[in-house]
Amino acid sequence: MRKIILAMAFFLIFISGCSLLPFSRSGIQEGSVSGKRGVIMQFLADQPPKAVQENENFFLGLKIDNYLPAATPVQLEIVPSLQIPGQSQRIDQSFMVQMDAAVAEDDKVLHSGVIQSPQDKLDAGGNLHLGPYFYTLPYSDEEMQFFAEYSYPVEAMIKGRVCSADPSLASRPSCPGERLSESSFEGPARVLPITVSKVEKKPQSFSRNTYQLALDFYLEDKGSGNITTSITFMPEIEGKIPMKCKQDPLYGTDPTGFSIREFATGYAAAPATGAMQVQLKDGKAKVHCTSDLPSREQEGNNSGGSKAGSRLDAAGEILDRELSMSLAYVYRVQLRSQKMNIVNVDE
Repeated sequence: MRKIILAMAFFLIFISGCSLLPFSRSGIQEGSVSGKRGVIMQFLADQPPKAVQENENFFLGLKIDNYLPAATPVQLEIVPSLQIPGQSQRIDQSFMVQMDAAVAEDDKVLHSGVIQSPQDKLDAGGNLHLGPYFYTLPYSDEEMQFFAEYSYPVEAMIKGRVCSADPSLASRPSCPGERLSESSFEGPARVLPITVSKVEKKPQSFSRNTYQLALDFYLEDKGSGNITTSITFMPEIEGKIPMKCKQDPLYGTDPTGFSIREFATGYAAAPATGAMQVQLKDGKAKVHCTSDLPSREQEGNNSGGSKAGSRLDAAGEILDRELSMSLAYVYRVQLRSQKMNIVNVDE
């Protein structure tokens, strides 16, 4: 139920945030977006061309690849740098492009997802093909450029294993998962534009019945765009043990103006989605989370305990546990075409 509520709220945020204009002139990519994170777009060669005569037809072409492991809707807006009277049809367009999921094997992307719709705007190569267009110039030559802005929702689960050995053990066993990096995570961490780049385990405290697992999560924007909303972030131990989290004010800011937002994820006192909102500052954020786990003695008193999802040592003690990290946000990228010179034939 919690996942359904989160998905519904996230869809509403995406739809309400799809008004793409006005364009920001900062951070616009030239002609193409590189890398293999999220949705990648580029203008095709000579679409638009470098020069056309007035009343001569031309086309706009876009190649789009989806490296996310899920079918992804992309809201796309095309805007010309000039509005010239006498154009063939309105060039500034806004429409939804539906992308196939990327095909992966052994955690390695083999094929990016391609455009599925709108079918009537696809050429034989599966690229977005817009036009034909032409301009009738009233006076002299004009120089034109086209801006494309696209945004898409990202919803992903990243998993890893974190050391959770009871610090009260007389002889603390060696334990993996003291520091996790993007390369050690399971799931799509390496193809997300904004991802969890690393997790660091902090010193633990303990009492007779419980000990506290403390983790620092580092979120980073590694894409070519920016975020249009805050990030919905939810870490959990073994998919059921909640974590109490707060954002480090030195690394991020709270959208309401408070320096820190803090609440438990997962259970009673949590919001309906069981998640927290994280804001990036300079493309980065740090979130500190803690969780109270049962001590060795308390674990033994629980029937069944929570060892089922844990890795045990030879003596049956828990060494590490599964860590899951849910991320949801809307990502936006802007790019511009090469310049196109429109030649007035009457000059």
